[in-house]
Amino acid sequence: MFDKIKFAKILSNINNTYNTMTEFAEKTGVNRTYLSQYINLKLDSPPSPKILMKIANSSNKATNYEELMLACGYLEKDMEIDEMSKKIFYNYLPALKKLELDDNLLDIMYKIALENSSKHKNQFNILVSKLPEETKKRVYEINSKILSETNKIMKNAINSISIRAKYSIEDNITNKLFSIPILGKITAGQPILAEEHLERYLPVDPNIYGMTTPDDYFYLKVSGESMNLKIHNGDYALVRKQDYAENGDIIVAIVNGDDEATLKKYKKISDEMIMLEPMSTYSIEPIIINLKETKFQIIGKAIGQFGKF
Repeated sequence: MFDKIKFAKILSNINNTYNTMTEFAEKTGVNRTYLSQYINLKLDSPPSPKILMKIANSSNKATNYEELMLACGYLEKDMEIDEMSKKIFYNYLPALKKLELDDNLLDIMYKIALENSSKHKNQFNILVSKLPEETKKRVYEINSKILSETNKIMKNAINSISIRAKYSIEDNITNKLFSIPILGKITAGQPILAEEHLERYLPVDPNIYGMTTPDDYFYLKVSGESMNLKIHNGDYALVRKQDYAENGDIIVAIVNGDDEATLKKYKKISDEMIMLEPMSTYSIEPIIINLKETKFQIIGKAIGQFGKF
C-alpha cells in the first residue's frame, strides 16, 4: 500500500540536502512539479520503480531504493523480521536486567533493536551517560551486539524482498494492467501550455498495444474540437513517446517554444515545410510550419482508440 505521507517526508528530507527544488529535480532527472506534488500530498498513486531508482541514486544518502520501494507499496516488510528482531533483544534481556537498568532505557533499546535505526540514539546516550562506568561499558557492548545481529537480518530480508519485487514487477508486465500517468492537458485547437503536470493515472492493458514498460507512454486530455473526427473534446489520448513521425500520424508537438503543445495530423510537405492538419467537422485551418523559422519538436505519437474513461 502506498504510504504517501511517509513518501512525502522522505522526499522532503532529500530536498533539504539541495539548495533548491529545481536542483533536486535536475539531479534526479524527474520533473520538478511532479516531485512537488508528492511532497504536498497531491498524488495518490506512487511513481514507477524506475523513477524511484533515480530518486534513490540522487538522494545524497538521505534514503535508499528499498526504503522508497517499501513506502510506495511495491515491497512489503515481512513480519518475520520484527519477530526475529524481538527474539534477539529478548535473548540479551536477562543480561540487561542483571545490570539493573532503568525501564526507560530498556524500552529505548527495544525500540532501537526493532526499528534497526538510530532514531532513539540521543535518548539512549543520555540515559547511558548516567550509569556507572563499568555498567555503561557493558550496555554499549550488548547494544552493539543486538544491532549487529538485527542488521544481518535486515540485509538478508532486503535481498529476499528485492527478489520478490523483481518477480512482482515482471508479473505486472505480463499479467496486469499498466497505470499510465496523465501528464497534463492539451488543446486540439490553439496550442496551450504543456507543463508536465501529473493529475492522476489511468489503466491500460499492455497486451493490446504490445507495451513492455509503462514509462514510454502517457495520457493527455483533449480540449477542443479540431480533432473531433478522431478524438473528441474531453477524451484521453494515449501517447507513445517519440521524436519522429510519418505522414498521417497523429502527433503531440511543441510549437514556437518549450511551453506550447498541440495535437494534429502530421504531413511533410518538403524538407523545410510541414503541415499540422486538423481532423474536424468544423472548418479549421491547418498549421503550416517553416522548420527554418519556427521551433518545432515532436514529443509523441497518439495511438489506439480514444475515449472518455
